[in-house]
Amino acid sequence: MIEIRKMPARNKGFTLIAVVLLILAIGIIAFIAGAIGVKLQEIARERNTVKRMAVIKDALKKYYRGHQDLPVPSNVLQVGGQNRGVPVTALDLEQKYSLDAWGQHFYYYECQTTILGQSRTKINALVVDGTQLQAGILISNGPDQNFDTTPTGTCPNEVTYNSTNDDILVAINLQSEAIEITNEELRVLAKKACTYYCANSAWPTNISPDITGAFSLGNNYLIDPWLISYVLDTTSSPPNVYSLGPDGEPSADDIHVKANGLLPCCP
Repeated sequence: MIEIRKMPARNKGFTLIAVVLLILAIGIIAFIAGAIGVKLQEIARERNTVKRMAVIKDALKKYYRGHQDLPVPSNVLQVGGQNRGVPVTALDLEQKYSLDAWGQHFYYYECQTTILGQSRTKINALVVDGTQLQAGILISNGPDQNFDTTPTGTCPNEVTYNSTNDDILVAINLQSEAIEITNEELRVLAKKACTYYCANSAWPTNISPDITGAFSLGNNYLIDPWLISYVLDTTSSPPNVYSLGPDGEPSADDIHVKANGLLPCCP
């Protein structure tokens, strides 16, 4: 007689160990996904902040071209009792540009000094991360939302900023704008020197009062954007009008315009 044995029934469904392992795997995946999500969110905030800083930088350059000066910081942020906020109203920007993507106020600084009785921006006073001839700086506190960058030096002397921890630094360089303005002002001075010659049969011997006084030119025509006096070189005829350039000393960066180099002086 053939004996028929029943095979033991296989267990159906997950064992307790399998369920625990599955839960652990899901937890690990969720943790990794959460960490990646936080990191991506921080990257997006940093990119947004850098974009806002670029908009502010462009607005500052535009303001300088129109005013030959930078606006003073606003009082929305104070550091050490000094205003250090972005002047969004003066720059014709939306209020959101006073804040970074973490909701913290941007730090803004430019060096103001007094010359010829006027307060002017010294556009070569700052050194940012080792780069000289900077006019201003924008700083975001970065992801940790702490202001970690401490400047050294005092305006109107050299003031140095170096990136610290996760702070985001953007330098405001106005050298190309300053050179453009200098060339425009030198052309005006040269043309007025020609006009003076035609009226007096002699070249002017100085910029003030012979040129600026005779033609009611403002103080901008006495000093260049680096706040150094323009020079009228009378050792040649016609005279040479020039700026000592960014370094403020006779060197290769001087900017020259001959008094009759642009047009015949007299009809």
